[in-house]
Amino acid sequence: MSEKADIAAVFGTLGHRLGLAQGLMFGKHCLKVHGNVFAVADGGGVAFKLPEPTLSEASGLEGAARWDPSGRGAAMREWVLVPAARRSEWRRLADAAYEYVSKLF
Repeated sequence: MSEKADIAAVFGTLGHRLGLAQGLMFGKHCLKVHGNVFAVADGGGVAFKLPEPTLSEASGLEGAARWDPSGRGAAMREWVLVPAARRSEWRRLADAAYEYVSKLF
């Protein structure tokens, strides 16, 4: 799948939630709630902004890693990249990320 298709698939699982929109972050397709990004398609996976303990649990999934969009060893705080091989986890993590970010701002 393409990055655009990956984020569209996650978007489709979230239904008609308040403030939900698609957009771009760092030139990558993303999902936003009230203008704040909570999921980004990147390199065949989707990165999610998550609170603890969900962040640690997601980081422990096979193939998952803290998200470093720059590729310079500077992972973004609260973000984890979950590969397409763990696509079955995306909806649950998208739900958690949406709920978390919707309450931050």
